[in-house]
Amino acid sequence: MRTRVAILSVLVGFFAGCAEEKAAEPEVAPPPPPTVQEIQTQIETALQLTSPLPPPTTSLSGADAAAWLGQVRTQKQTHSATPNGQQALRNVSKKFEEHVTQAEQAGMWDFVLANAEAHEALNPGTTKYVQIKQRAVIELKKPRVKILMIIEQDGITTAKAKVTLPLEGKTYDEIFREGEILHGIRLVEFIGKARGARFEYLETGEMFDVKTRE
Repeated sequence: MRTRVAILSVLVGFFAGCAEEKAAEPEVAPPPPPTVQEIQTQIETALQLTSPLPPPTTSLSGADAAAWLGQVRTQKQTHSATPNGQQALRNVSKKFEEHVTQAEQAGMWDFVLANAEAHEALNPGTTKYVQIKQRAVIELKKPRVKILMIIEQDGITTAKAKVTLPLEGKTYDEIFREGEILHGIRLVEFIGKARGARFEYLETGEMFDVKTRE
């Protein structure tokens, strides 16, 4: 009996000691929340904003622009719940403003439209870029013309051309006569001797020349 009591005393003392050691372990503090700069870097990396705009000849398809805009909305939803996240989103919004200005200066209207819509996604209700978005859509609707050949027959000159409508993603084979209007553009006159033609974009009144080798 005394042996059993002694064993029980030892066990009670052992477990009591373990409990004391366990209670004495310091609590691990949670990591600090990410800083504004850390969140901003994360967002800019996800949205590929760490690099400058591509060369002016680069185009952005409607599908790619829509997918990118979806990522912008996802980032807003992810980081809007904390003060640091909100400030990071405001900083990223300024990056969009810079890209709108740069793209407009370079005539990259697809990038103007995409960055203006991204700015709106982070700033619901803003009207800052309403007019420039309208201008971008008008410019993007402008048909792209490639003259394949100029034909002179029976005193009549015609241009065989491919006309691409960027927003629709469609290309048409057309034959223009002087003064003829197709797809919102008018062939104003032929240039030189079968070297090209001058067109007018009726939406804006802009004149542009297309040579047979362009």
